[in-house]
Amino acid sequence: MTPLHAPVTSLALLADPSPTWRPASFSYDLLGHHISTSFPAVKLLDYGTSIQTLTRSANPVALIAAAHLHTQQTRRNPERRFALKSSLVEHLFARNWPLDRTLELYRVIDWLMRLPPPLQTTIFQQCNDHIRRRQMPFENSLINYWKSEARREGHAEGLATGIVEGRAEGWVEGTSEGRIEGQRRMLLAMLEHRFGRLPTEVYERVAAAGQRQLDAWGLALLEAGSIGELFGWPAPQDADQETKAASQPHNGRRHIKGSDGDL
Repeated sequence: MTPLHAPVTSLALLADPSPTWRPASFSYDLLGHHISTSFPAVKLLDYGTSIQTLTRSANPVALIAAAHLHTQQTRRNPERRFALKSSLVEHLFARNWPLDRTLELYRVIDWLMRLPPPLQTTIFQQCNDHIRRRQMPFENSLINYWKSEARREGHAEGLATGIVEGRAEGWVEGTSEGRIEGQRRMLLAMLEHRFGRLPTEVYERVAAAGQRQLDAWGLALLEAGSIGELFGWPAPQDADQETKAASQPHNGRRHIKGSDGDL
């Protein structure tokens, strides 16, 4: 029993590709003491013929299970994996879950279903487009609504137009910043997945970047060999060489500048 006085149970989730390995118990003997336990087991492989059911499920774990099965089924077939991964991304964003939750699930799917850089770039752009569309309401419908509301309240046409334009301008500015913020989150998630823990300077530069710079970093990410290469930092060996060159005498003589000129 736990401190909350609730019973405890165990479930084995088997993700291996073997259709015959199905353990249902575990036991061992030590110094005359025998321990054993039996447990129910679920084999992900059994869901291989019903992946469509998983992708339609409202349970987020079902999408991860589908990604795992797709990965097993598409070894050495990147084109097929790309098509299935793209479909999973569509299902993921169709759930309309909070953006943070969606990106966390995407990171797991992305980790499972690795793709060559050109195909992965297309998937990244697909996610970016979804983020933009999610944070872009139906502008024309809202403008028409604001205009009809202003007219209904008896305001003059000029005042109604001014209200509409003012509200529309504020709305467009807000949604534009929202889309850029979504791009920043997506880029940081990809950077952390690729390079691990990031320097503070990376977060600062991404937070200050505009949409054009974010797009450029996103496209260059998959071909960059290091975080320094992506952000244009000098390689460690180059920095060491510059330091050594600065400390060596120039033309075989020390170059010293005194009050009367160079010595």
